[in-house]
Parts: sequence; structure tokens; C-alpha cells
Amino acid sequence: MSWAAADLARVCGVLERSGQTAVDLAEAEAEVSAAASDWMATAAERASEWAAGPARDQEWERAVEKLARQKPPSIWRTLSDGLWVYRAKVEKCSAAIVAEEALDRPVRTRGASVALLAAAVAKVGVGANQALIRGPLPTPFNVLPVLRKALVAPPGSELAGRLASEDRLAPDVVGVRAEMAVSATVQAAQLMWSAAVALEEGLGAGTALEQANAALRHAELIGLLDRLIEPPAIQPPLFDCGL
Repeated sequence: MSWAAADLARVCGVLERSGQTAVDLAEAEAEVSAAASDWMATAAERASEWAAGPARDQEWERAVEKLARQKPPSIWRTLSDGLWVYRAKVEKCSAAIVAEEALDRPVRTRGASVALLAAAVAKVGVGANQALIRGPLPTPFNVLPVLRKALVAPPGSELAGRLASEDRLAPDVVGVRAEMAVSATVQAAQLMWSAAVALEEGLGAGTALEQANAALRHAELIGLLDRLIEPPAIQPPLFDCGL
């Protein structure tokens, strides 16, 4: 099940009401636990599909080619281990998350697999990130903070338009945005896990709400990145046949 920002907004609403009225937290605990479980399953599915995609091979090859000319030692060692190593780690972590859900393990015991998945996703994403930032990058995107801002600039904004006009960067930009979306999905799962644990340990709805609100911001970012990666198709106007 893929959770959208609207779903998390509803969960945040449940937490807000339970915190304000001091009613029984059973409903909030059930909602947050279900959301955490679904986000973990979504993260596992999305990460597994992303890591296995052929685009990762292309990103890795471009990164290796660029780094072979520059050879920054620490990053070069990371890439020299090979993409297949990190792909295998993503698949292993994703499979563990799916198995834990199938076995109906308590949500509070399932956080370790998600944390390991986050680390594995970051390793696979090295290829896309290095392929982009090892440039050469045109002005103003040769300034890293500007590039980071442009990657998440809303569609139609000036910064997003300028980045979109750089056709040479397009494959690497798509790759980095895809990695960012997967990472944000895993991070949202971690935050919802934290919210569920906070309720279970009696830390209160307020603490859980902080985590859920942070997860909501990640969900909104995921939606933005998905739109940037695959803009909605523009429907042609209907032909006026005069009927």
C-alpha cells in the first residue's frame, strides 16, 4: 500500500485530537501502528524496485567514468566495491521487512531492518549523486546549495525551469531525484516507527505527533519529487465536432 500525504495528514489529525482531549489513546495507537507498518512495507517495495532498476547500472557507470579521472580516494573505494554488493543489501533488508510484516511481528521490533535499509539505499544512491556532482556543472548549479535547491524546486518555478533546460544533466538529475524519493520514503517509515514506539512507551501523543508531522513533510517531498521525475501528461483538448 502506497501512502500519500493525505493519509498521513489524517493520522496526524487523530493524534492532535487524542492529545487535546486526553481520550483513550487506543485509536491513535492503532492508526499510527498501521501507518508505520504500511510505510515500512512501501519503503521495502520501492527501495527494492529502485535498486534493481537498469538505470542504477547506467548511473554507476557514469560515476565510475567521472571518478576515474578525478580519483577522490574515499569515494573511489566506495564505488570500487561494486553496485551488486549494495543492491544485495537493499534486497536483503527489504526482504527482512516483508518477512517481519508477514509474521505479524510487533512494530516496535521492526525498526532495525528499516535503519539498515536506509543505509543500503544511501550506498546504491552514491552512483547517481556522484554522476551528477562530478560535473562539470554549469552556473549556477556548480554551487552545491543552489543545485540541491533546484532539485526540489516546484514545477514551473524559475530554478526548476533552468535545471530542466540543461539537457546534458537530465539523466543524472532524474537519478538523484529518484534516490531522494526512495530515501524520503524510508525516512518516513522510520519516523512513523518512532511515532508508534513513542505511543507504546507512554511518551504521549505530542511526541508521536512531532514524528508523524516530520513524516508528513517527507511524504509531501516524495509527491513533489515524483511529479518532477514524471510530470503528469498534458491531455490534448477534445476535438469540437460541433455536436
